[in-house]
Amino acid sequence: MVCSAYQTRPGRNRLATTLVQVFTVAAFYLILRRDERLASLLSIDGWNADAAMARDILRLGFPISLTYGSEAGINSLAAVVMGAFGPIALAAHNVVNQLTRIAFQVSIGLSHGSSILISRAIGRLDRQQAQQTANAALVLGWLTTATLAVVYVAVPNWVLRPFLDPTATATIVLAKVFLLFAIVQQVVDFTQNIAIGLLRGIGDTATGLRATTIGYWIAGVPAMLLLAFPRACTGRRMAGDEHRIRHHSSLAAAPIPPRPAPNRPPARRTDDDVHRGPAANMLFEPASPLPDCSARLFLCGVGRA
Repeated sequence: MVCSAYQTRPGRNRLATTLVQVFTVAAFYLILRRDERLASLLSIDGWNADAAMARDILRLGFPISLTYGSEAGINSLAAVVMGAFGPIALAAHNVVNQLTRIAFQVSIGLSHGSSILISRAIGRLDRQQAQQTANAALVLGWLTTATLAVVYVAVPNWVLRPFLDPTATATIVLAKVFLLFAIVQQVVDFTQNIAIGLLRGIGDTATGLRATTIGYWIAGVPAMLLLAFPRACTGRRMAGDEHRIRHHSSLAAAPIPPRPAPNRPPARRTDDDVHRGPAANMLFEPASPLPDCSARLFLCGVGRA
């Protein structure tokens, strides 16, 4: 009853999210006010701010905000595209995407930490320390992705258990496949995010924005739509081998064949599959020309610098 009430009032969820953000800002403000070193530097009287310093902060901060916004936008667009293939594919995509977002927080920490250390080394004109910081950050990121890859391959059911009902077999099967693509995504995602942090440490935030803009929107979006809807984009039916894409510097995406292999009868559907509706049946055999000529795309990440 509680869940259904909240489902019928989405405004409550938005209000809760807003309140969490407000309380978080208030908590950080109180923490900073109690810090002996930072309290004297913290002020809310913006009218006394130094104009030149404000311009420098805006010059560095604006590209950073656009970079993170660009990534959020491409993830939202990928979910919309995945929704064209039905609720099962969308559910599997969202679950795996949440897992990668959780793992992504590690790369964010490495990115910000290395950014601070790089800026300190550059301030001391210590080029060797800056190079060691960059190498250490990248190695730590790759070790993290390697560890996650082992977990995804070895115990996928355990990884997916907090998000999916054990009876949702069709979604679990598809999510397991998406986990394999998530391994590739995390490698390029970690590398990109850490590299952007290293550039940030030397005061360069524009390069990261240019790289993500080109990769996400100029290269990534057309590739995503072409792989998802090949007939609509090219006017012809694509062969199975043409669905596959190799890793490029600008994107890493992978398709899943939408139907059984030729000369093989479709998988037997159970009563549960029938009750799930046409979207569930798409996992076994095409129900329309659109899924028949397209691939189930999990956007593993695009615009990797």
